[in-house]
Amino acid sequence: QSYNAINATNNILKAIDIITDPAERNLVKGEALLIRGVCYFELVRLFAQPFDAAGTNAGLGVPIVLEPHDFSEVERATIAEVY
Repeated sequence: QSYNAINATNNILKAIDIITDPAERNLVKGEALLIRGVCYFELVRLFAQPFDAAGTNAGLGVPIVLEPHDFSEVERATIAEVY
């Protein structure tokens, strides 16, 4: 479900220029980025090792997808890249 939400926000961000009012466009963009960020934060906390402030955090995190995608062949990013 998280990746469904991420893909929905990616679709919104790709089509954001449809919104002509700059204030409304900024609001929608901000909300979409927030939702995507929270999804990635929760996914990496659930499926990766804990973040280590003193470490390299080079272990596997979750796949990062910033464009609309089917998620079938996406490689995992590092924990540091996700954060």
